[in-house]
Amino acid sequence: MLEKIRERLEGYGSSAQWVLWMLIVGFSILPLIRTVNEFMTLIALRTGAYVLVERFVAPVMARMIGSILRYVFGVETIVNGGSVYFVTRGLPYELYISWNCVGWQSLVLLLFSLATGLQGRHSLWSKLKCVALGLEGVVVVNLLRIVSSALLLRWGYGPAIAFHDHLSLIITFGWLAAFWYLSNEFILEPEVDAEKRDLVERIRESMRGLRLRSLLPDFIYGRRAMGLATMAIILVVTALGGVAVLSAKVPSDPDPTTLSFEYVVPAVTVNGVETNRILTHPDYTHLDPLAHPDPYTGSLIPQWVEMWSFYLYGPLEESYTLTGEVKYVVWLHLQLNPGGKTSYWTYIRFNISDVDALGNSVPVHSDTFRIKLSNKPKQHSFIGGAIPPHTFAAGHTIRLSIEIFDGFKLTYVLEYDSESRHSYIDLPGIVVSENLTPFLYLALAVPPLVTARREEKT
Repeated sequence: MLEKIRERLEGYGSSAQWVLWMLIVGFSILPLIRTVNEFMTLIALRTGAYVLVERFVAPVMARMIGSILRYVFGVETIVNGGSVYFVTRGLPYELYISWNCVGWQSLVLLLFSLATGLQGRHSLWSKLKCVALGLEGVVVVNLLRIVSSALLLRWGYGPAIAFHDHLSLIITFGWLAAFWYLSNEFILEPEVDAEKRDLVERIRESMRGLRLRSLLPDFIYGRRAMGLATMAIILVVTALGGVAVLSAKVPSDPDPTTLSFEYVVPAVTVNGVETNRILTHPDYTHLDPLAHPDPYTGSLIPQWVEMWSFYLYGPLEESYTLTGEVKYVVWLHLQLNPGGKTSYWTYIRFNISDVDALGNSVPVHSDTFRIKLSNKPKQHSFIGGAIPPHTFAAGHTIRLSIEIFDGFKLTYVLEYDSESRHSYIDLPGIVVSENLTPFLYLALAVPPLVTARREEKT
């Protein structure tokens, strides 16, 4: 049996044997791959490279995604920094493009595959075109990955995350295999041919007699390999340039997932509950010049005391799925410091509830934090824990209650409803980060695998 397997491999050639060894080695080091992923991420964090990516690359990627969704698929979007927001009749959904989402792992995969795929005796000009087309492919495949996830986000976080975590990997390696097939069939040429002609002359020849209507057939049948490879590079650059131009037209508005604390007089009724404290969407937020101080006195018995409750004003017109980490920002201080103390440590808890049309509340999530308070107003910012997906049905609303653990009967003052003392919560969005570094060894195997299949057919 082993002899038959050996003969079969020899029939496929040395490339197939090399691929087999790569797969064996790859699977043997699979337990160490996670460490490699963490190591590469640590390098990005320690060197500060992620800051440059988040500051310059992520916003550009977000605007390109927004322009494709808006002008190609007709999805109403707005962009703020590295976030793309889907405008709905209810609360918007956020797609956040972080430094780990822009495609650097795809680029690493390409570079690893280039390290093995370009080791043969190929002309320098064909290698350069291969690299250029590969770099363009990285941009295109990442735009496709994020746009596909974004389109599915309209049906909730679940389908978008499921697609991104599973099918996007297939898309990436499908592109890598297609790239190397096209490179071997139509782009890379032997170095022997390059020695016979001047580089400039070969460039002129590749462009001579080029007709647009025959571009695709010539590319498919390989009649104009070099010229069409150059044209493919130009066409992709042109398409990406068009997307970049359209991205400048995508509206930029304040973060629409920020819900501000407001105090209204007279009181309003939200889902059967009369209240002065509401949460408002940016489109309906009207902050006053001066902050509204809202004092509440605690208890002498050490216990949690619910002090303030805010309701999202108006029932949801569409169902909304909440998942991820909520950001809480509050301006909070003591009316007077405890005797003999300049500051006071205690705990604060934020509770999110689902309120139906009759005013009945169902707890959804709670976050507890330690907080240091004094008699001077100060902004406190907290990032909550991960919230499992919860869908607020149409007609329901969101309730946020704030509790403080007290046993000294202190008076706590929450300030809000002002630009200078802006207290709010920021709802989470979906992050479509790449997770390709565990498959770097497969990137090394793709070029020789494609070559092996080509040798088998010939």
